[in-house]
Amino acid sequence: LGNTHWPSTNDPRRIKDLSMYRNKMKNLCEDWTQSDYSFIIDSEVIFDLEIMSNMISVLEDNEDIAMVTPFGTPVWTNGYYDTFAFRPLEGEEIRPPDHHTEVFAVRSAFAGFVCIRTKVLEVCHWESDLDGSGDFSVSEHIHFCDMVRAHGKVVIDPRIRVYWKK
Repeated sequence: LGNTHWPSTNDPRRIKDLSMYRNKMKNLCEDWTQSDYSFIIDSEVIFDLEIMSNMISVLEDNEDIAMVTPFGTPVWTNGYYDTFAFRPLEGEEIRPPDHHTEVFAVRSAFAGFVCIRTKVLEVCHWESDLDGSGDFSVSEHIHFCDMVRAHGKVVIDPRIRVYWKK
């Protein structure tokens, strides 16, 4: 699209571009009636194929969940990597605690790989805040997850792991 190639930074101009890319990706879908679930997968994410069925199971077993995200770590460590997108329901944590063993609700998360109910994806979008004053200037996913949460919980399943390579 001729835009700047951004390094991993929370520059509000990068977040604006990412919002545009994600909305363009979403708008490629012309028919929302053929699936119950949709996957959004970033580049450079390593995962096992059973992750997809595991994520669908979380949604099928929990009608109150709208979107499930994995616990994403860089390939060289066990720490959660998507700290720009992560927001707890309460408190000031910068990353999810690694002691969780069960699904837990968050305000916002992404980790480069999500399974979302298709009917929810259809009505939600990404947005940024160029003035840099709020959460939307840090990650396009925060606004998106706020919209998703109007339809159900956003959760991290720490048993589902993906790995980011850089």
